Amino acid sequence: MDKQELAEELSNNFSYLKTERAKFESEWETCENYVAPSVFGFNNTERERPKRPIRFTSRPSNFFKILVTGLVGYSASPNIVWLKLSLEDEKALDSYGVKDWLESVERVIYAELNRTNFYVNLPKLVSSAGLYGHGVMLIDESPDLKMRFTVIPTADIYLDTDDNGNPDTIYRVINLTLRQAVIKFGKENLSSDLQLDYEDKARWNKNVEILHATYKRSSYNPEQKDGKNKEWASVYMETSKKHIIKESGYDTNPYSVFYWDQIPGTAYSESPASHALSDVKVLNKTNEARLKVAQLSAEPPMNVPESMRGQESVIPGGMNYMDKTGQVMSPVQTGANFPITLQVTEYTENCIKDWFHVDFFLTLQNQQRVLTATEVLELQGEKAATLAPLIVNLNSALSSCVERIISILSTQNKLPMPPQALVENNNFLKIDFVGPLAQAQKKYHSTGGAAQALSFIAPVQQLSPASMDWIDFDLFVKEMLESQGMPQRIIREQDDVDKIRAVRAEQQAQMQQQQMQMEQQKNLLGNLNKLNEPIKQGSVMQELTNQLKGGFE
Repeated sequence: MDKQELAEELSNNFSYLKTERAKFESEWETCENYVAPSVFGFNNTERERPKRPIRFTSRPSNFFKILVTGLVGYSASPNIVWLKLSLEDEKALDSYGVKDWLESVERVIYAELNRTNFYVNLPKLVSSAGLYGHGVMLIDESPDLKMRFTVIPTADIYLDTDDNGNPDTIYRVINLTLRQAVIKFGKENLSSDLQLDYEDKARWNKNVEILHATYKRSSYNPEQKDGKNKEWASVYMETSKKHIIKESGYDTNPYSVFYWDQIPGTAYSESPASHALSDVKVLNKTNEARLKVAQLSAEPPMNVPESMRGQESVIPGGMNYMDKTGQVMSPVQTGANFPITLQVTEYTENCIKDWFHVDFFLTLQNQQRVLTATEVLELQGEKAATLAPLIVNLNSALSSCVERIISILSTQNKLPMPPQALVENNNFLKIDFVGPLAQAQKKYHSTGGAAQALSFIAPVQQLSPASMDWIDFDLFVKEMLESQGMPQRIIREQDDVDKIRAVRAEQQAQMQQQQMQMEQQKNLLGNLNKLNEPIKQGSVMQELTNQLKGGFE
């Protein structure tokens, strides 16, 4: 396919993606107006200057912030261990050195994340998904080969999916000045019109809209190592002239897409903001009414005699002069009920809290009494169980991030050499998440079940000790340690455990042998004083002596 055909194809696809996304933009803008901290607007080309929406309450924005910070803090924070690597083939984990190698790869990943802007941009990714239903993060390398993470504004992203609902087409609109476009792509790669404009410095700040199309190629030759034959295409095009600026590719998908609650059959998703939108509107209207009621109570309309028209004074300390005794100003009784609006406000706020899972992230703060550690774990585990779909979707987005990170680190030769057992077999990495949110679920389901089983079998053991033979306590302890996120370097390898047990068994055998020898010596010494005593009638020695005599005869 030549450049002209490619440009035409991209342009047609872009028009289709615009039409599909337009079906959701109205709701996104409404969510922005009522929930987002600031509003950029999808029709506002100057998105670098957001508008402040007119609202009568900031509570939904506050609840939304708690959701974002809580979800990030409970899932992937720089201060916690939230990622563990394993293998799809669990039997391969028993090979010597495999688990230590996996943990060394984890340390390389953590070190790389701490050096980059990953933890700065992760809240932005979650915030975008929580507001619009999806968030998109670009993971690539800077010119100095440093890994970088960029959350793309929703207004600049257009998505499409494959038949399984996985995003395989990401179109991104980039607005650059002409000077920036020349620096990024080179003057010679731009269209002839832009090259001509660049000759005039007065046009250097001219806006240039560029489309960056990333999609999975349907056909390519992996034997050829050039960018045009990689699995994922990367094409930059001037939208106004349909001019291809650059065509290359990626070995893996450079984008991680976080879907909050994907709508079947579409490339987009619903969000907690869209779910709570009706309640948010009610709360906004209720607060507007409450402010009006408060204002009516503080500054009610007044009934003023006709004779005082234009002369009344209702300001604090104001003076009103009256000729007649009956001339009295009085407030109008509106009948507004302030407590009713407070009740509606409280009820609506609680509904919005449920949509944003505020109670889960503020479990301890909301308790009326001090809870024990066990009660806290059970309460968090129960609430975490209700977040299962969200956790699955977030882990999917984080998994794609980690896979992309490993791919880049491998290309840069920053990963340690794998043990021979992995080199000889084709094993696949498995990514497990062990952050507090994932742990809360695991403790509630797996660990909690094991603890309950042990408490059940404890009284049974007293009646039938042999029943404990059904439990492999070595495997039980190992599974419990790993489920609790115990670092692998602390857990011994099976071979090491076998050696320790062999040495211990040998030491115990030697100690038993020494005790037997000491007991024999003690018995021998205790019988020395009996050697010259006559044999007693009916004793064992007499019977033995009689047998010996019979043998000699």
